[in-house]
Amino acid sequence: MYLKKFSFKDKTFLKTNYWFFLIPCILIGIFSALRWPSAWTATHALFDYSQGFSKRSFYGNFLSVFFDEKVSYLEITIINFIIFFIWCSLIILLIRLIINKNLIDFKVCCLFFLSPAFIFQVHTIGYLEHVAFLLFTINLFVRNFYFHLIIKFFIILLLPFIHEGLLLMITPVVILDTYLFLKNKSKKINLIITIFIMISIVGTCVNSLSKKNDLELTQYEKYISKKAKDFNPRGDNIETLTNDIFKVLNIMYGYWTNPAHWTKLFMGIIFLMPLPIFLSFILIKSIREQRGKISQILFYSTIFSCFSPTFLILIAFDIWRWFALLQFTTFLTIFIFCFRERLKFKYTNYSFIFNCLFVMTCFTSIPLFDEYEVNKLPFYNHLENIWFIIKNNESFLQIPWHR
Repeated sequence: MYLKKFSFKDKTFLKTNYWFFLIPCILIGIFSALRWPSAWTATHALFDYSQGFSKRSFYGNFLSVFFDEKVSYLEITIINFIIFFIWCSLIILLIRLIINKNLIDFKVCCLFFLSPAFIFQVHTIGYLEHVAFLLFTINLFVRNFYFHLIIKFFIILLLPFIHEGLLLMITPVVILDTYLFLKNKSKKINLIITIFIMISIVGTCVNSLSKKNDLELTQYEKYISKKAKDFNPRGDNIETLTNDIFKVLNIMYGYWTNPAHWTKLFMGIIFLMPLPIFLSFILIKSIREQRGKISQILFYSTIFSCFSPTFLILIAFDIWRWFALLQFTTFLTIFIFCFRERLKFKYTNYSFIFNCLFVMTCFTSIPLFDEYEVNKLPFYNHLENIWFIIKNNESFLQIPWHR
């Protein structure tokens, strides 16, 4: 009797057992930055249109339909976790489909869950971009042509009213997915894409130029404080409603006069940019090898889909958040190409570079919001917090005042 030699090159083993590698990576990614949604995110959920139009209020206005005049932190937290776990589960389903069809190496997907791309999204559970992720990932699996297009139209329409920054966070990915979905199904693809782009730009301009004056802000702060049932809303979050795009640019001008912020920028470029650059290079290379020539429209749309969050580094705070989102949109663009185009994402001749980036990503930490840090195995901080709560008979529901 002879024993078959174990080998990772055994495709049957990898096809049926990649979950033994993927599931631990998902859990590590989640526990690396898991926390209760912050007071900042809870405050966002209180914004609505009852006191007049204001940016970033669509999500809160939608929630107000289902709640009484006051909203508790627990109610907001449950909704935020449901939103995260639904879109996260849909991403996992998408990954399962493309791995099973041998369109992508499972190690790329493991890297996604271990990278800042995913870890920072766990840290920001409750942030408004997660609502956009939810809408987009649900629409990914809608196959009926007209139903898909109608839903996509409303998503494009609503994104700027959820958060004006979504124009650069996720909208390019949504529009690229629309292009790939329509490519072989409609002759009016250019018209539809143009309409979607114009709707996104106009909606973003309306919300970016919107602001409340001092009197309106004072009244709105009182309203938000009364609406919060059992927590104190973040006043500095409410104050962002007084910032139009011109005030933001003026603030950022002062921000970039600080040399420390340039240091952060260069550190991000050195340690976090190589991964999306490499992955986007392999993506474009795979498209050219399997589809022949790539049109200029598709080429630039793909690059912009991957790198659009880069522009937020210059015009918005949270440098590390945008670098992490840059990685996230790059991975998401790859997954969409594999799903829509049956594209095989191959890095065969560049395995050494991929392995180096894998190791570098796993060993590279990233600062989270307000001095939070990425937790490493064995997640001692989580265990310590649980023990402290049990020992002092405190509530498990802890509201982080930080962002």
